[in-house]
Amino acid sequence: MKTTLMGMALAVALPASAADLMAAWQHSLQLDPFLMAAGAAREAGAEKSVQGDALLKPRVSLSAGITRLDVDSGAFGPPQLAALLPAQSRGSRREATVTLVQPVYRADYRAARKQLQAQSAIAEMSYTSARQEQIQRVAQAYFNVLLAEERVHLLDAQLAATNEQAADAKARFDAGKARIIDLRDAEARRESVRAQRIAAGSELALRRTQFVEYTGMEALGLAAMRAGFAPQAAGVALDAWERKAQDSNPQLQSRLRQLDAARAEAERHKLLNRPTLDLVASHGELRTTGDVSPAVSPERTRSNSIGIQLNIPLYQGGALDSQKREAAARLHEAQYNVDAARREVRLQVRDAWLAVSDGAAQVLALEQAVQAARTAQEAALLGREVGMRTTLDVLNAQQGVYSAMYDLSKARVGWLLGSLRLSAAAGSLDEEEVRAVNAYLAP
Repeated sequence: MKTTLMGMALAVALPASAADLMAAWQHSLQLDPFLMAAGAAREAGAEKSVQGDALLKPRVSLSAGITRLDVDSGAFGPPQLAALLPAQSRGSRREATVTLVQPVYRADYRAARKQLQAQSAIAEMSYTSARQEQIQRVAQAYFNVLLAEERVHLLDAQLAATNEQAADAKARFDAGKARIIDLRDAEARRESVRAQRIAAGSELALRRTQFVEYTGMEALGLAAMRAGFAPQAAGVALDAWERKAQDSNPQLQSRLRQLDAARAEAERHKLLNRPTLDLVASHGELRTTGDVSPAVSPERTRSNSIGIQLNIPLYQGGALDSQKREAAARLHEAQYNVDAARREVRLQVRDAWLAVSDGAAQVLALEQAVQAARTAQEAALLGREVGMRTTLDVLNAQQGVYSAMYDLSKARVGWLLGSLRLSAAAGSLDEEEVRAVNAYLAP
């Protein structure tokens, strides 16, 4: 009966209750500190837009104070004022003023508003990028566990096979049908596989720990890949994926928003030496209590004012020119970062597209390689029976089968992860894509 690598994986997976990739991802959403930090940064960034709008709105402030008065003018005042101004005045003066300032002409405020809106968009793009990275992180951890389990299962099977070959070699040697070197080869291969099995067990423990840390779920009984699923090449041409990535890749969009922010910052510093014009209105009240002469402080006063305030910067010690030069350099930096991001996105798309397109062909080739390895194993067994092959030839053929099966499993995982990377590079990695990959897992 033909046995495939995926079939072996499904045999050890829990049936209907096995956790799949979708469940792992959904469970991790509330546990991933990187995603939660990005969410908090997104909330903070959204306030930048509010702050930018506030720059052009009226500002109202209240100032108030209380003063204790204790005036002694008897020894210094002229005699003519003695009847009008008491020698001593004691009391309290309370005053409050409400001031409204409405910007009329503030060119730098408008540039600052654009900058804050760009910063808000940066936070949104950063969150989108973090969410896509979180999906890939969970998927990588999930499939790392599956691959580590596959390796352990295959090494267990290989160890059982080498034990069988060692026992057979000993029996053949005792019967005078084999050389001592055949027995030693079988024993050496058995110990080598046992050492590999120990290392694979340690790797599986580590992969399961990583999965638990990322998802908060136990890494036991995870749904394995469907047996023999046939991956498809990328259905859309490479240039179409590249165009989509240039429009939607979150890292590139974040760099573009940073360029907008740097451009607005440079514009703001160019406008800082322009005159500003504000409408200023105020209402104030003053009250005096106690034994205080009106000549010292009136008993009650109200005042209202409204006017235009003009401010013209003349000299700031050279700071404005220095800030202009700094902002111009930052703008150039942002432009170069955009160019670098465009190049990086093109490479990401090409790498992922090749992983999907060539990965499908690689899976088909490795399926043939598994069949060829099995045929070679059967030939080695038959050849040993007729004296044309040695036990070492049989052991090598067996190892070729297990290696080809493991390579096939890695190729299928690589294709699945490549499809996620391609969607992430194009800025479209979301729940729908997770469901698409999850469909390749056994129910």
